[in-house]
Amino acid sequence: MNRDGQILLTLSITVATRSAGVVVLLLRGSMRLADVDSFRMALARVLHAHRPAKVQLDFAAVTEIDSGAAVMVTEAAREAARGETAVTIVDASSAVHQRIRLAGGDGLLR
Repeated sequence: MNRDGQILLTLSITVATRSAGVVVLLLRGSMRLADVDSFRMALARVLHAHRPAKVQLDFAAVTEIDSGAAVMVTEAAREAARGETAVTIVDASSAVHQRIRLAGGDGLLR
């Protein structure tokens, strides 16, 4: 839900720098398999432009994630780790946390 109490049915991604070497992708709304390309492009842009040591995927405002998207987020985070960037998922709701965990992303969750 946004500040007006409306449910966000689309995914919004904002990039922020939290501290030196840490870039945050703030995700808002519902994340479906159809949103994964936008997510992957945003992550790729961050990795290319900033070459951060750490990327945090802030899921605090993600209202839901489908199982296909959870798998793709997990795979994208693992790919980034191969390039020496640590990726973590922070502030996920219990439902989103469960989907990521079931997708094999247990080690990403904080």
